[in-house]
Amino acid sequence: MEGKKYTTILGDTFDMIASKVYGDSKAIQKIIDANSQYSGTFIFSAGITLNIPLNEEVSTNDNIAPWRRWNS
Repeated sequence: MEGKKYTTILGDTFDMIASKVYGDSKAIQKIIDANSQYSGTFIFSAGITLNIPLNEEVSTNDNIAPWRRWNS
């Protein structure tokens, strides 16, 4: 399944975009890998369309009984 697209606004950075789309600024490497032509960009100008891969990581909570965890 294909990911989504994100159009930058002036001043966006990879970590800001990761925070917006994944809720985790540390997930920047996924976005950089999917948009290698911009890997050297630190601050984006407006109107650049980036590929946003699906977030396939599933977080689990060890305090929840195994049969109550949602596995996709």
